Amino acid sequence: MNTPPVSFEQIVDLAEGSLPSEEAEVLRARVAADPVASQTLADLEQLIALMRGDDSVDPPEEVLQRALRIFPRREPFLDRARRVLAALRFDSWQQPLAAGVRSGVGEVRHLLYATNDRELDLRIMPGDDGWRLIGQVLGPEEAGEVVLVGPVTVSATLNDSCEFELPSVPAGRYDLLLRQGDQQLVIEAIEIGPPGEL
Repeated sequence: MNTPPVSFEQIVDLAEGSLPSEEAEVLRARVAADPVASQTLADLEQLIALMRGDDSVDPPEEVLQRALRIFPRREPFLDRARRVLAALRFDSWQQPLAAGVRSGVGEVRHLLYATNDRELDLRIMPGDDGWRLIGQVLGPEEAGEVVLVGPVTVSATLNDSCEFELPSVPAGRYDLLLRQGDQQLVIEAIEIGPPGEL
């Protein structure tokens, strides 16, 4: 009987050291016999070691302010806002297909961005005269404004549920800026348009 290949989840458990010692020993022997699994394990162990050993700190405020003065500001918000870059956590067009699924990308693209205290849930979909972008801010319920800057610039205010819908825009690359209170959340280089052109 053939032994099934080692799954990625098993390799992650092994790299994290979360398996009992006997099970880890057996799994390490199976991984050693598979060059691809061995390389994946080595890469994960290196990444985990780097993450656990990361003792970096944020730059001092004066260094950050000096760096911000070097580059011209494109956004139409006041300088006193604290600028925060949001990290992409989910993109429905970048997910692997489930087993048995033949076609790929649907018409609606779902994106989820996050900072320390907010998440921005976005949906991009074709509209009658371009591409529509709707979304919701999950986090502190504060009044705010969203501005999309690119081939055209459009904006919308957040409603009481921190939701927004922007006017339709042509396909292209855009920056999205969210202003709430003294915080300015920035998402750079969002590709808006059909999947074949991204």
